[in-house]
Amino acid sequence: MTFSIEEGNQVHLDRILVRGNEFTIESLLRSRLKVKPTHPYRLDDAIESQRSLVELGVFSSVSLRLIDEEVSSERKDLIA
Repeated sequence: MTFSIEEGNQVHLDRILVRGNEFTIESLLRSRLKVKPTHPYRLDDAIESQRSLVELGVFSSVSLRLIDEEVSSERKDLIA
């Protein structure tokens, strides 16, 4: 078996947009995020950020995703 992997451009985060939050102070949510604007996007940081938000125990579900993930770009916004 042979694998062929083509690495794309590294993506840096532009804005982090918090959606669906009505009652929790946004600064508290942002303090729990390991992903930061201008930093390179790393999947393990996104997973750890999601886990940290779940551990607050105030949300029925939590997801983090890049906007237009399938479109090639060096800078992307993230929805939390």
